[in-house]
Amino acid sequence: MKKFLLLTVCALLVFPVSSCAKKGNTPPPAKAPANTNPAVTSTTPPVASNTTPNTTPPSSAPATTPDNDTEIIAEAAERYDEFLDEISHIENDNAWKQFLDVYSTTWIVQTSKAYADLSGGAEEEWRAMNGYEQFLLYETYYRILSYLKAGEYDLYFGNVSNYEKYVITPTTNLMKRFGETEAEAFRKLSLWQFDYVIANGAVFNFITGTDSREQ
Repeated sequence: MKKFLLLTVCALLVFPVSSCAKKGNTPPPAKAPANTNPAVTSTTPPVASNTTPNTTPPSSAPATTPDNDTEIIAEAAERYDEFLDEISHIENDNAWKQFLDVYSTTWIVQTSKAYADLSGGAEEEWRAMNGYEQFLLYETYYRILSYLKAGEYDLYFGNVSNYEKYVITPTTNLMKRFGETEAEAFRKLSLWQFDYVIANGAVFNFITGTDSREQ
């Protein structure tokens, strides 16, 4: 039963849920089993569809402009540094090895293809990264970008409750198995990202200091 519940959590983590959320069949939030050190398994991460989404931000949202770009980039850097202060230790922490193996091993075929599709880079570039680097770039940028491109903007970004339920919670539930503090740090950064997406119709790349409109 625990193995079944774990697979359920990971399935919610890696699949966009638009196919099961339509027509009133909305799935519940992912629920993690009680054990704190499970074997982490999964299937396929979300990959962007070819559907053109509605990414137009509300007219009242403070979108980036040449006048405030520097200020917003500085704020993003501050938020990302706060996140790294809580998360950077997991790169060499044996307690988090199973978690990072999901990115370096379990999802490597799917995530390397998603990286190539979304960035235009080579799959070999992705495979050359370690699990920690893949986690940072995939969870803070490419996974969210794949949801933005999935053709279900209102479902994933229509309000913060939907965003947290479908986009953040599956990842934080998995992270909580390894550390509550780290999961909360990820949640906080992801909520900042939500505000950015709503204001700009694009996903911010904390590592490059640019957003998806510039790649």
